[in-house]
Amino acid sequence: MNNMFGILKFFGCIIALTCTNYTDATQAPSLVTVTEEISRIGFKQVDPCLQGVDIRERSPQTLRYQAERYNRSLTEDFVTRDRMPETDVPKTLWFAPKYGRWGPKAKSFPAPHIPEWACPSTWKRDRIVEVAKHYTGLEYKNKNGLRGHFPARGCGLDCSNFVAWVYNYGLGVHISSDVNLLWQNNYGKMLAPNALLMKGDLIFFNGKPKHVVIYFDEYHVIDSTSSKPEGVGVRDIRRPENRRYIANTTNKRFLGVKRLIE
Repeated sequence: MNNMFGILKFFGCIIALTCTNYTDATQAPSLVTVTEEISRIGFKQVDPCLQGVDIRERSPQTLRYQAERYNRSLTEDFVTRDRMPETDVPKTLWFAPKYGRWGPKAKSFPAPHIPEWACPSTWKRDRIVEVAKHYTGLEYKNKNGLRGHFPARGCGLDCSNFVAWVYNYGLGVHISSDVNLLWQNNYGKMLAPNALLMKGDLIFFNGKPKHVVIYFDEYHVIDSTSSKPEGVGVRDIRRPENRRYIANTTNKRFLGVKRLIE
């Protein structure tokens, strides 16, 4: 599987972001902090489901069918999940004072059915991206400045509540919606500076931290932000306005990466 080497330059600070796997160990790129120079390292990770697979043995028609089948499997239950209650609290109490400005917590969703013919880890990573894209345009907060823990409340989702909702809706994984707790507690694992990034990894910025985004690929991240009118969106980091937005959002400080999917 071919890979590209995507680079973000934040006013002289360099962050290298990469996702997909390399077949040539000498080509594997690294994730470097803002104070490190870009370096090339040995192959670090291999998707176990891709080992020993030679797609050249399959016809174009077979590959097309398998791709369509796979893509359908990632989203075919969205209609059902969209109809599920998003909290156990009755709607009449969503704005009750006892729940504060943020409202009640989200309900834990069930784990999805992963096709037996799919690689579980790869499917989960692709699923997270599709769920995140499913909420493109969801506002960060409503006109009254309110935010919440689940979309149906109509108050929008900030960066960490969006991440928590995506993992809950998509995989039935319940994590903290507080960006500080999400960073500090034992959710997933912290990646070493030279690790290869994969879809669904969480990139944290600023020392507290103050912002978290979902890694899509070497050129894109997905997040919810008040700096963009659409709230939730896919950000092409090659575009100058998005480089400026990320730099302004994070005060130009890269913190680290956590992985929740193994």
